[in-house]
Amino acid sequence: MNIISLCKFIKKYNIDLIHSNNEICFTTLLAARITKTPHVIHVHGLGFSNSIFRFIFGAIINICCDKIIAVSNAVARKLIEVGVDQKKIVVSYNGIDTNIFKPTKKTQYAHTQFGIAKESSIVGMISALDPRKGHELFIKAAKYTIRHNLKIHFLIVGDHSQHQIEYKHHLIEMIDEFGLNNHVTFTGYQNNIHKILNSIDLLIQPSVTDAGPLVPLESMSCGTPVIATDVGGNPEEIPQGYTGLIIPPNDPVLLSQSIIKLIQDKDLMLKMRHNARKWAKTKFDSRLLTDNIEAIYDEILEQQ
Repeated sequence: MNIISLCKFIKKYNIDLIHSNNEICFTTLLAARITKTPHVIHVHGLGFSNSIFRFIFGAIINICCDKIIAVSNAVARKLIEVGVDQKKIVVSYNGIDTNIFKPTKKTQYAHTQFGIAKESSIVGMISALDPRKGHELFIKAAKYTIRHNLKIHFLIVGDHSQHQIEYKHHLIEMIDEFGLNNHVTFTGYQNNIHKILNSIDLLIQPSVTDAGPLVPLESMSCGTPVIATDVGGNPEEIPQGYTGLIIPPNDPVLLSQSIIKLIQDKDLMLKMRHNARKWAKTKFDSRLLTDNIEAIYDEILEQQ
C-alpha cells in the first residue's frame, strides 16, 4: 500500500492510532505524519544501529512517532545513541504464552523423533539458520564437549531461508570437519517447539547479536535452563546463575565448560528449572505485554 492509499484508508475508517510492528516502514511513518494520527512503533531489532543512515532514522522517528516501544534496554540504549528522544521510549519485553509453553513431565520426545539414544542428554539450539544466531559457536562448543566422552547430543532446530543455503552448507562442512556427524542433528523446521523444549536438557542461545529473542523465554517457561552469550537483550532475559548462564561471545571453550557444568550438576539444574518457570511467568507472560501496550495506547489517546 502506497502513502496516498494508506492516508485515504486512515481517513475513511477514522483510525485513532497506528501501531507499526516494523521500525523502518517509512510509508506508515509518513502517512501517520500527514494525517496527524498518533503513531507507535515497536522496535524488535538492532539492525538500525549499524546503518550509515542511523542518525537520519533517529531524526525521522523523533518527528513521526509519539512512542517507541523497545523490546529490551539494549534496544533502548541504541535508540538513544542515534538521537531518539529518551522520553518517547518505553521498554516492554517480549511476551510468550505461558499456558502453551509450560513444564511437563520430562519426555523422550526429541530422542524418539530424531533418533537420539535415550540415555543421552540433549543440548539444543532453536532458531532460523542465520549467521547472526551463532551456530558456528554452538558447533565449535560441541567439538570440545565430545572430547570428554559424555553422553551428550547436540540438536539444531530450524531451517534456512533461500539466501542462507550457503550458510547451511558451511555448517554441515564444519560438522564433517570436526567429526561430529554422530553427535549433531539438524531437524529442519519444527512446529512443536514446546514438546522439544520439554525433552531437552539445555537450550543454547549463542547469538552474535539479538535484541530480545523469544526462544529463551519459551525455554524458561518450559522450565529448561538457558546458556546465552552476553549480547543485546540476552542478559536481561536470563539472570546469571538463576535461570541459566551468560557467557562472553565467541568463546567455544567456555561454552563447552558451561554445558558440562550444568549437565553434571543435577542439583543446580533442578534449581534453575524451577527458577526459570517462575521467572518467565513473572516477567514475560504475554498478558503483561498486552497490558503494557494498552497502557501506552491509553496514555497517547488521552492526550489527543
